[in-house]
Amino acid sequence: MGDRSSRFPVYKEGLKPMNLLEAQQTLTDSVLWSGESYPKEKLNRAIRYVLQDFINDTKCARKVGVVSVSSGDDVLDILASLPDFNIESMDGIRIGKQPYITQVGVSEILGDYKNHPDKVGEPTKIAFETPDKGMIFPVSDDNYDFSVVYSPPLTAFAVDTNTPETIELNIPDRFIDAALWHGCKAALTRGQTGAKTSEDWAIYTQYKYKIASKVNRVSFTAFAGTAI
Repeated sequence: MGDRSSRFPVYKEGLKPMNLLEAQQTLTDSVLWSGESYPKEKLNRAIRYVLQDFINDTKCARKVGVVSVSSGDDVLDILASLPDFNIESMDGIRIGKQPYITQVGVSEILGDYKNHPDKVGEPTKIAFETPDKGMIFPVSDDNYDFSVVYSPPLTAFAVDTNTPETIELNIPDRFIDAALWHGCKAALTRGQTGAKTSEDWAIYTQYKYKIASKVNRVSFTAFAGTAI
């Protein structure tokens, strides 16, 4: 485990991802001085709330998934291939080593279909009318593999789970301890609203944005237009 005496504990690289039971134990350790005990449901709610917040703001769980289309397709069904995808955390889509496809508004791509009904080729635009399927233009003229860059949500778990040791949390080891030690501690002891006025929450927030500034140095400058 990480050095718990550090203000910002850090894991060594290459360790197995922390599981929920270990996260519960870390969070419990952080508040032992208070003499209080907490039911697993309350521990898990604090963990879920803060770690999802951490992923949302840092995109530390970012990954690349592949979605394929066939010749003649005009829709990219992302959820069919990437069940943990969510449009809010998408960073970009590309074909092979090509520049990132431009994301535009639905009205623009519908106009393209209307004005160029017979156009086919390698898609260069995408628009989302629903969170899971993207309309592509021009209509695909071949089979293509799209690389989708996105940050999946926190590993799902029920707050009353009886097997926390089987649930691996998808936050890199080098980040998770500080989020638990300060952010989850604040949420556990003060609730979601009160947490944000506590010293621990301030430490967690400072750490979170420090990590976000490093993780998000990747730039998707070709990604433009109006997101839906």
